[in-house]
Amino acid sequence: MSEVLSALNEIKEAGQPITQEQLERISGPSRSEGRLFAERLAQLPDTRRLEIVSTLAHHAQEDFALTFDEIFRACLDDESPQVRRQAVEALWEDERIDLAPRLVELVQEDPSPEVRAAAASSLGRFVFMAECDEIPKARGQQVREALERVIRSEHEPVEVRRRAVESIAFINDNTVRQIIDRAYGDEQIEMRTSAVFAMARSADRFWADTVEAELHSDLPAMRLEAVRACGEIAVNSAIPTLVRMISEDRDEDVRIMAVWALGQIGGNRARRALEQLLEGESLVLAEAAQEALDEMDFLHESLDLMVLDLSNQEILEESVEDSEASEYRREFHRYVDEDEDQEEPDDDDEDWPDEFLEIG
Repeated sequence: MSEVLSALNEIKEAGQPITQEQLERISGPSRSEGRLFAERLAQLPDTRRLEIVSTLAHHAQEDFALTFDEIFRACLDDESPQVRRQAVEALWEDERIDLAPRLVELVQEDPSPEVRAAAASSLGRFVFMAECDEIPKARGQQVREALERVIRSEHEPVEVRRRAVESIAFINDNTVRQIIDRAYGDEQIEMRTSAVFAMARSADRFWADTVEAELHSDLPAMRLEAVRACGEIAVNSAIPTLVRMISEDRDEDVRIMAVWALGQIGGNRARRALEQLLEGESLVLAEAAQEALDEMDFLHESLDLMVLDLSNQEILEESVEDSEASEYRREFHRYVDEDEDQEEPDDDDEDWPDEFLEIG
């Protein structure tokens, strides 16, 4: 008997904890071992199967050295919809192309709306990979068509359709823009919230005014997605509102997301606001601000290196004069650092963050 099956025999009793030693024995099974594990697992009660799969998923996320993907793949055929859904969600890092058609099958045919919603969400990474030319176009088209069918379906629950909208948003064309627009006009708030999430995922500045307006929503879930979208789209004009939200919003998740968004938008005003948070009374916000500043510095450094690489290549190829490269660099930094001519005049620009950042 293999180590994988031997460990399963040891953990099959309900309520029995799984030790680190057992996790390591189960980790990294072959495809055939994964199938055998799932077959033996199917003999256990539903609640214990779900408990085991959930535990494996949790430890795989916490410890990169542990891998159970072949088990999770085999559990996509489990009789329990809860186990199938957990298996789909546990495969979030599996980018092997042969998983995509299986997810398409689930999103189209699984009898459980929860599983179909999870599969629709999981297909998002394959949409992204297709947009980056990391998988064959035919496979990407298959995924897109499956998601579009779900979105158009009048019989699918909103939870399934909204996840399909979120996943397809990586595609930046007029058809997807119309899909997001229709979702934003939907009667159900869940769909509208997903539409704003999709606007963020698209990184399309077409939605800048919309997401900035939703910062004032009465619903914390909508404000959260609007804040995220302002960061992803880099809506500079939203900075004063985001700063106010850090000190005034009633929802902690929204406040923390606003700190993150400032780091994504960048520029001098955002940096000053984040630096003041480091001296504030809230340790949670101070930690979030430090992470945002670190991210901002990393992005600047990476972009500086990109400009340097481009400039060196231009010099080597003698395709651009040195003066032109210098001008390009100046224009680049002018954009990143938000030159004052891109902002509305504000006589109190140096002082306004103090007014809003009295965290207390």
